Amino acid sequence: METNEIIERLERQNYLMEKRYEILKSMICDLYDEVIPQKKVCPICKSEIRCYIPYGKPKMRYHAQCPVCLGAERERLLARYLELHWEDLTGHRTRAGEKIRLLHVAPELGFYKRFQDREDIEYYPVDFNPNYPYPIVKTVDITDIPYPDDSFDLIICIHVLQYVEDEKRGLEEIHRVLGHGGSAVFCDNVNPALEKTLEDKAYDTPKLREEYYGNAQYVRRYGRDYKERLGSVWGNEIVRYRVDDLDPEEIKNYYLRHGEELCIYTKQPAT
Repeated sequence: METNEIIERLERQNYLMEKRYEILKSMICDLYDEVIPQKKVCPICKSEIRCYIPYGKPKMRYHAQCPVCLGAERERLLARYLELHWEDLTGHRTRAGEKIRLLHVAPELGFYKRFQDREDIEYYPVDFNPNYPYPIVKTVDITDIPYPDDSFDLIICIHVLQYVEDEKRGLEEIHRVLGHGGSAVFCDNVNPALEKTLEDKAYDTPKLREEYYGNAQYVRRYGRDYKERLGSVWGNEIVRYRVDDLDPEEIKNYYLRHGEELCIYTKQPAT
């Protein structure tokens, strides 16, 4: 058989496989719409979707990720919090007719698109990686933030601190650049089975970090003392926003993950 003939056969097979996949997908979608006509609405990107898709390593989680913005359970919790408490977080600026200065560390795609288009927000998406998947305004190490004191009204830092070697310095820098009356929203992977955060310099290889922290790039595995570790630098003005305190119907509608929580710190207004 000649090479051209082999290529033509393979292309024909690929076309048929793709066609069968599209037929099957169309049938499943039609069946789903017939049985469950009420579509879900992602709280991050506001897209109507049939379902959340599986996501996660090493164990796949069902109903985890929005197929449009790729936001997972933690981001949906953040979206709901921002939607319900936006005025509490930003009212000290908006009531004065001023724009909200928002520092977003390692921005998630859905929020990136959402905040970038807001005329009432001065948006500063930043990350440690200069080759971040989408444009950032500056490469930033949170242990050395290149902005003046009291620069921001709101700081969002989700799934970041567990990668930072000098945790205390990072929290001090966040406190420094946060303006009086402003808020910082933090969330990291917390293992509720751990009373105390697991952190050992002996776990200094990717293999050991994967084994003990659950990720080869983590430098610690947070336990139930996560809030207290933040408070050791920021003080006691930290509020928890927990999935388990929400209405069961809301948890079900947005497929939020039990045990997850946000920690919100508000810097006291200047006296």
